[in-house]
Amino acid sequence: MKKTGRLVRINSTDVTITDMDYDYINDSEFARASKFNITFNVTVNDKSFVINFSNQRISSESYYLADTFIGTGDAYNQFLSELESNIQLQDKNQFSDETEDAANEVIGAIAQSVYIHVQSHSPDQDEE
Repeated sequence: MKKTGRLVRINSTDVTITDMDYDYINDSEFARASKFNITFNVTVNDKSFVINFSNQRISSESYYLADTFIGTGDAYNQFLSELESNIQLQDKNQFSDETEDAANEVIGAIAQSVYIHVQSHSPDQDEE
């Protein structure tokens, strides 16, 4: 990430990821974990949101493989609605499946990358 954040485009709308955090799980706990949660601070149309992404489950074959990361919760739904703010919708928390799919694809890929980095990180690297 740059000093000002990471800019991504979702359905032709600029979204800035300004920060992120995840649940730290050490190796012995990681193999038993059923979910890995990542929180992103994002800005779209000068509005800030704290959105959560999590994997659906970790593969029983290898904890290196996680199901697709998807956004969840009320703040995520508000974020999706803001992505479609140029479209007049009756319900302010209404959004299209295409917008949700695009957001999950773009930000979910970043979450998957973080997941892979964290689970493959050796504790010995911290000492170097």
